[in-house]
Amino acid sequence: MTRYHKIFLFILFLFLPLIAKAETLNLVTALDPLEAREYVSAFEKDTGIKVNWIRLSAGEALARLKSESKNPTQDVWFGAPSTEFVAAKRSALLSPYVSKETNAIDKKWRDKDGYWTGVYFGAIVFITHDGITPPTSWQDLLKPEYKGEIVVSYPYTAGTGYTVLAGLVAMQGEDNAISYYEKLDKQIRRYTKSGGAPIVEVGLGEANVGIVFDQDALRKGVSRGFPLQLTYPTDGVPYEIGGVATIKGGNEKLAGKFIDWITSLEGQDLMQKWFRVPLLSKAQLNVKSKNPRELNLAKIDIEKAGNSREELINKWREKIGK
Repeated sequence: MTRYHKIFLFILFLFLPLIAKAETLNLVTALDPLEAREYVSAFEKDTGIKVNWIRLSAGEALARLKSESKNPTQDVWFGAPSTEFVAAKRSALLSPYVSKETNAIDKKWRDKDGYWTGVYFGAIVFITHDGITPPTSWQDLLKPEYKGEIVVSYPYTAGTGYTVLAGLVAMQGEDNAISYYEKLDKQIRRYTKSGGAPIVEVGLGEANVGIVFDQDALRKGVSRGFPLQLTYPTDGVPYEIGGVATIKGGNEKLAGKFIDWITSLEGQDLMQKWFRVPLLSKAQLNVKSKNPRELNLAKIDIEKAGNSREELINKWREKIGK
């Protein structure tokens, strides 16, 4: 080995940690850890980019991004309802990103300025333990037989809980929705921090009714053998467009690579295993998943729901007292 080779190797050794650090993507997700790990592993295998990731509920992730806005520790936010991304955009926490891959997603499922891109659809569903007569509408939840038997997540900690609240507002108007929720609150057994937590309680028979996303109910409940029935409310189904976005001040180049990958056919096809409805039209759909066209969807204005998130949650907390 020549003297020049030794010098080159010495310099490479000094800068190797910096090179490795430059190719590490920091990701925050609201998805279940088992599901998130599969997307991350596939991305790492396909790109050679290492991913450090953490799991936080959507509301918790938004709060963390706000607290870290001057010195962000994350590069990309993946797997939260688009209303949370709208709120993050309003707080100047995101950077726009558009590519040929993201352009393959229908315009109605992504931000017009490129601040977030939708990657999957999910619908709110009622779950009941086998043997329990399931509610079929939001008004049914107020019946005496469900008093003290309903479990749902807080609107301020979980994207699921806020999707329920935003959907009710879209269907009933803000004042009527809050009044309805005051009645519903008297029926609720427990509020949970995580959107998927009610599944286990209902699955074990500790509560009779849960309000969750359908993909979570299928993945964490039905596919694991819990005796659950799924019922979509006939008077309107709140829904989410789960998305992905680049975090302002993070490594936007690496974030863009992940966004390209998760919106590509390869990334989108992985979603059917987890009962998510991918938004790329060519991607596979699980046979147990419900096509949005079959549902009476609430007419949610995603921009309005996202921009009024803080105000609406504050009003909910004031009226409900939680």
